Amino acid sequence: MWLRCKDLDSKGGSGGKTMKYIDCIPFSQDWIDLRLGVVTASEMHRIFTPKKMELSKSADGYLYELLAEWRLKQPVKPDLILFAVERGREYEQEACDFFTLTTGLETKECGFFVTDNGKVGASPDRIIIEDNSLLEIKNHLAHVHLAHLMAGVFPQEHVLQTQAQLFVTEAKACYLLLYHPGLPALLLKAEPIPEIQKKMHEGLTAFCDRLDEMKQKLLAMYD
Repeated sequence: MWLRCKDLDSKGGSGGKTMKYIDCIPFSQDWIDLRLGVVTASEMHRIFTPKKMELSKSADGYLYELLAEWRLKQPVKPDLILFAVERGREYEQEACDFFTLTTGLETKECGFFVTDNGKVGASPDRIIIEDNSLLEIKNHLAHVHLAHLMAGVFPQEHVLQTQAQLFVTEAKACYLLLYHPGLPALLLKAEPIPEIQKKMHEGLTAFCDRLDEMKQKLLAMYD
């Protein structure tokens, strides 16, 4: 069911555009089906280079994966989805409890956000209604977690995903919680970066236009 998102207002970092919210259970079959053929925030690193926001060398490969999903109505990498479910959900509630205890902010599980044209989506781990923000949780391997903990800065590898989540949802901020049981946690906060948001809008427009062209070309082969 398509709904206007009532949990997040439209005063975010995406230039006043509108978005839609689909209420579904994360990692359910409905959730998986909604993402088929749709550009998602978690894959933004495959479209852009992290520092200059230029077109990545992996963009073509990602485009054809989306094209295949759109036509076949099934994931091209189902094993990776299963791995993400097992790895990402194992400590998620524990991490959410830590976040609430630390900040005093309550979180809520959410479904799938998508731009009005249905071409770009995002699935944050949680939304924070009272703060008009998002929460993204990362449970890295211990040695990777420690490297980020010692650096104490926002990891470059998570910039594109969090900025894309802000782009799609129009939230005012995205908290990033690096969590590993038995080790100190690292809580960081990202707000929309105008330069990145602008380049993301331009790059995604071009990428999605090309994907649409490939869809039409593929359909013509069936005529």
